Amino acid sequence: MTHKPLTITDVAAQHLVADTSKEGAKGLCLSFKNAGCSGFEYTLTPVFEDNALDGFVSFEHNGANLYVAEVEMDRLEGTEVDYVSGLSASRYVFGNPNARDNCGCGKSFRFINEAYNVDLPAYAVPAEQVIRWNI
Repeated sequence: MTHKPLTITDVAAQHLVADTSKEGAKGLCLSFKNAGCSGFEYTLTPVFEDNALDGFVSFEHNGANLYVAEVEMDRLEGTEVDYVSGLSASRYVFGNPNARDNCGCGKSFRFINEAYNVDLPAYAVPAEQVIRWNI
């Protein structure tokens, strides 16, 4: 199945490379979890093992590697990953055309397609192989 690509801005790539380098990771797995007032929050999980990436789609930009589980691509396709710095906080920002109803804090969201707004098991890399970062 062909999906619209996930894109990574130059600024986000710089921070992704720095974040993975300090952990010694090969890249980050972009996923989401049930959380927040709107239903879901994005997660970035460092990936340390190549064999943990079966069933994942990879995206690379300027040395930054992001992985998305094939089963989550419909929900994340077309997403732009960016990084913004501000006076009070700096964070990754996800421009997901499949998301709506962001909460006031900007961390949680719902999907446009209501069929996606169900509790799902995590398809991320196994916990024993990673350190989970919540965005």
